[in-house]
Amino acid sequence: MRKTSVALSLAALLTLAACGSDAEDTSTTSSAPTETTSSTETESATGTESIAPATYECTDPLAGDPTEVDTYDLIVCTTLTLADTDGYVTQSEMTDSGVTTLRVNTDPFTVEITYPDGVVIVADAGSAWVQQDGEWQKGDATSEDFFIAQATQVLPTYRNAQNPAITTAQIPEGTTYQVEGTEVIDGVEYTILTGMFEDSGLTSEVRMWIDDNYHQLKSVTTSTYEGENPVEITTEYLEWDVAQDIEIPEG
Repeated sequence: MRKTSVALSLAALLTLAACGSDAEDTSTTSSAPTETTSSTETESATGTESIAPATYECTDPLAGDPTEVDTYDLIVCTTLTLADTDGYVTQSEMTDSGVTTLRVNTDPFTVEITYPDGVVIVADAGSAWVQQDGEWQKGDATSEDFFIAQATQVLPTYRNAQNPAITTAQIPEGTTYQVEGTEVIDGVEYTILTGMFEDSGLTSEVRMWIDDNYHQLKSVTTSTYEGENPVEITTEYLEWDVAQDIEIPEG
């Protein structure tokens, strides 16, 4: 069972890399271009590495019924949209595994991940905690326990998913998503996009549903590593632009 959580943890990070960010979106009330200026930073367990300040603007790459969309332009838009939300909830299911639930609150930035075998990780700017077998343990980057060490990376991982300097940093020039078509879900029209990505022996095919405001409803990522059996991860947003009440243990 514990191996299931490890696999889902790694798969979630692979999905983020393949999509530019899989935790990216925010439905705004207007599809007009969004602009933000910030001094962007990358957080790590050992400190903060500064990145030059930059201005990012959504160029609305889905406008005009395109047949393909530049990945960089798309990820900028979805990232800015995500960064503007009060919070969200997703559920992800991997092949032959259970469901992992992610809750994110934007201000103050807090994260909670619940894995299929009951392991829970919560984190805020001050600390990170893991609940295993009903007991809370504080995150420690030097721990030999995978989850206790991994807990210290949860907050920066999902905070970076709201930073276009990070989500676009590894996108190869000329990478595109193909427009497969549209689908109306609960009265909202979503554009269906597909993309193929390869990196160090890992091949990932990503299919995602995005509305005109660059809110991502769901994604399906099928990944194959060096000829092994493919792994499919389906992620759906259950709550969008809703603040999340996430409690952090004291101590």
